[in-house]
Amino acid sequence: MRYILKINILFFSLLLLTSSALEKTIAQKKIKHNNLQQNKITSVTAKLEQQLAENKITIDEWAKNIAYSIFEPGKLPLEYKNLERDGLQTWILSEIFNNWNKLNISTKLELQKYGFTNNGALAPPSGLDSTRETTHFKFHYSVASGDTNAITSTDTDNNGTPDYLDSMMTVFEHVWTVEIDSMGYIAPPPDNVNGGNSKYDVYIFKLSP
Repeated sequence: MRYILKINILFFSLLLLTSSALEKTIAQKKIKHNNLQQNKITSVTAKLEQQLAENKITIDEWAKNIAYSIFEPGKLPLEYKNLERDGLQTWILSEIFNNWNKLNISTKLELQKYGFTNNGALAPPSGLDSTRETTHFKFHYSVASGDTNAITSTDTDNNGTPDYLDSMMTVFEHVWTVEIDSMGYIAPPPDNVNGGNSKYDVYIFKLSP
C-alpha cells in the first residue's frame, strides 16, 4: 500500500522559498516537461503539458486528466493508459489553482469530487482524527480499521506513535533544520489556527495505487 502526503516534503520545501523563487521553480518544472517534446514522452503529465502547449487539448481536458491521473487513473483516456503517473506534485496543484477561473463549470464540479474547493485549492481530507505534533508541525492521520487512509499502526518502539509517522516527523523536522535554520529560508507563515493551532499542518492520506 502506498501512502502519499497531500502536503509532502516537496510542497514544504517550495513553501519555504520566496514567491519569486517559487515562480522560478514552477517554470523550471514546466521547462523540464516541455523539453520532453524533443524526446519520447513517458509520463501523463508531460504528454498533457505538450498537448496543451500545442493546442491539441483544452484547458478543461488538461485539468480533468491531471485529476484522473492523480486520483482515478481508470478514467484516463486510452492514449494515457501506458504512461507513468507523476503523482501529486506541488507545481501541478499550483497550475490548477492558477487556472481555476479559466475552467468551465462542469470541469470544476468534476474536480471538486476529488477534494478541490470552490477556489481551486485542494482541501484536507476528512477522517484524519489522530494527530501528533513536533516543534514546528502538526500531523493529521488515521489508524482506524477500515479507513482507506489509515497508515499501519505498527509501533516497534512502543512510544505510542506509529513507526511510519515517527519517520515522517523526523524527516520534516530535519528539513526545517536544514532549510530554515541552516540555509536561512523564510519559515512559512502561521495559518491562523487552522488545523487546531498555528503549526504547519501535514495531512497523510492515500491516493490511488
